[in-house]
Amino acid sequence: MYKNYLKNVYLSVLLTFVGCQLDKTLLTEDIPQGNFIGKICDENGNPVNDAAVYLIPEDYSILSDNKILPDSTRSNSTGMFGFEVHRSGKYNLLASSTNRYAFKKSIPVSAESRLELPEQRLSEAGSVSGTIHLQDTDNHLSAVILFPGTNVYAAPQDSTGTFVVSNLAMGTYTVRFLSMTSGFAVVETTLTVIAGKNIALPPVMIPRKHYSFRL
Repeated sequence: MYKNYLKNVYLSVLLTFVGCQLDKTLLTEDIPQGNFIGKICDENGNPVNDAAVYLIPEDYSILSDNKILPDSTRSNSTGMFGFEVHRSGKYNLLASSTNRYAFKKSIPVSAESRLELPEQRLSEAGSVSGTIHLQDTDNHLSAVILFPGTNVYAAPQDSTGTFVVSNLAMGTYTVRFLSMTSGFAVVETTLTVIAGKNIALPPVMIPRKHYSFRL
C-alpha cells in the first residue's frame, strides 16, 4: 500500500511538472519575438488571429529607391505580432483582416529598445475617388496616385482619369498625384479617411511644370 501511495505521489508530481512546462510553452508561443510588438483586435476589443500586419518606413514610396523596405507578419491566436527593427526611425503600421483595416502613423521606433504598441482596432474601410488630369493631353492613363508611407497606390481606370482607391483604413494620409511621363509636376495633399465613407475629391490637374505644389 505504501508503495502504491509513493507511486501515486510520483505520478501526481510528474503530471504537475509536465503541465507547468506545457503552460510555459504555450505562454512563450503567445509572446511574439522582436523589439516592436503589438496586438490587433476587432471593433469590440477581441483579439484577431492571422491578421496581416505591415510595418512601413514613414518615408517609403513605391516609386522611390528606398533604403528600407516594408516588413510584414501575421498576428497569432492572441492577436499579438512582432517585428525585429534594425534601424531607428518613424514607421507606419497597417493591418487588415476580413475587410477590416487599421492604420497607425508616425510611430517612433528605436533599434536599441523594445516598444509595445497599444492595441490596434480594425474597422470598416473607407475609400477615395475622383478624377486626375494631365495638362494639355486627353489621355491620363500615365497618372499615378500614391500614398507615401504605405503600400497603397492606384491608377486611373480609363483615359478619362477616373480613379477609386478602396480598402483604406481610417486615418490621415499624405497623397501624391504624379505622372509616369516626364515633364509633369507633383501635386500633393493631405486627407482624412473615415470608416465606411467615400471621400470624393475635386478634379486634380497635374500641370506641365517642374516644381511641386499642394492642393
